[in-house]
Formats: sequence, structure tokens, C-alpha cells
Amino acid sequence: MVILTNCTVTFGSGSQMINSVIATTSTEVKSITGASNVTLGNVDACAAEGGAQLLTLGGISFSSGLSVYGVQLLAAGDIGFSASGTGVQGVSLVSGGTISGTSGMTMTYCNGAGMEQNFRMSYARLVM
Repeated sequence: MVILTNCTVTFGSGSQMINSVIATTSTEVKSITGASNVTLGNVDACAAEGGAQLLTLGGISFSSGLSVYGVQLLAAGDIGFSASGTGVQGVSLVSGGTISGTSGMTMTYCNGAGMEQNFRMSYARLVM
């Protein structure tokens, strides 16, 4: 499933997004948000397929309990997530601003597996 919108996108508590792409041209500071216990991607031990991609010209913010599996988050603004994100397995975070996560995060590495559907691009960031 692919959704392209110019609106803000909100995930309700307990929402799941698997095998999907959601993109918004909204430039809001929090153009993609999620309540507690949102799951992005399929709990599949880094298997191919089952991931999810979120893209925005604004920022991304999730409340506590975020779980991500084979997920790509691309934001022109900031990316933030709150405490207790215990299901983080294979994630790519690209932000034009800052990436911020609070306490209680557990992340594991998939060595690139499960990320086959990610958008690929060349980019560089000059810091002075």
C-alpha cells in the first residue's frame, strides 16, 4: 500500500503498518505522529519484506512504546520518539534536523537484512 498526501498523518494507539509506504508533503514540525505502542514493520527477525517507509517534508514524532522492524524514516525536519521503544530491529533514520530518543530503548542490528524495500539515494551533509 502506498499513500501520498499533503496532510499531517496520525497513528492511533496500538496501530500497525506493514508492507506500506506513507509520504506527506506537509512541512509541519510534527507532520507524522503516533500515539503509544505503534508498530511499524512486521516482527519477522529481519526477514525480507514486511517493512515500512515513512517520508515527510516536515518532522516525525512518536510517543512511548514505538516498535520498528525493517523500517525507514526519512524527514526533512526532526525525528523524535519517547521512552520504552523495546522492539527496534533494523531501522534507518535520516533527518534534516535532529534525531532524538529518550530512555529505555533497546535496539538490535540486522546487518542490512529486512531493509530491501528502502529508498536509496546519494546525499552528503556539510557541517561547518
